[in-house]
Amino acid sequence: TDGDYSEGKFTLREAVAIANADADNDYIITFDSGVFSSVGGAETITLSDNLKLEEGITIDGGGLDSVADVEISAYSLIHQSSELITVKNMIITTAGSAKSIILNGSGKLIVDTVSINLSGTATTIGEWGSVTSDSDIVISNSSINHAGTANVLSLNNAGDLTITDTSITGGGRLIVISGSDKNIL
Repeated sequence: TDGDYSEGKFTLREAVAIANADADNDYIITFDSGVFSSVGGAETITLSDNLKLEEGITIDGGGLDSVADVEISAYSLIHQSSELITVKNMIITTAGSAKSIILNGSGKLIVDTVSINLSGTATTIGEWGSVTSDSDIVISNSSINHAGTANVLSLNNAGDLTITDTSITGGGRLIVISGSDKNIL
């Protein structure tokens, strides 16, 4: 981050850093319609490192002529919070060994109207290594497509999993759930 928060210079990473530093408030991060427009399709944000979501944050690519396209090559969005994290109205594309969303917290995760496309060897949504999560997970109005051979959803948590109006396809196992005390809705 360069600390330049002027119009057109405020990055997603900078917005997340500000939200993470403020435990007293929840933040909604949206995208500049002057940068993200329907001309030429969705704009792409390429992460250069993992993006840790530590406090109450909503990342909303909606309200634009097109949705934000967050392309993740070797890095992931990491849910590392005891707060509510919402990711909605966007496209997440992941390749290689990166997971789209890593669960490493106890807060609720909502994925709404998101298209997740993964090609590679990593799980689309799941825990990081031996780390487990107590997160409740709600996935709605979304599509998850994994062209690789890994699991699409891999969950070893004590939270509830709710999936509605969502298509899930993949070359590996679609949903792998272990652990106890969970409700699948």
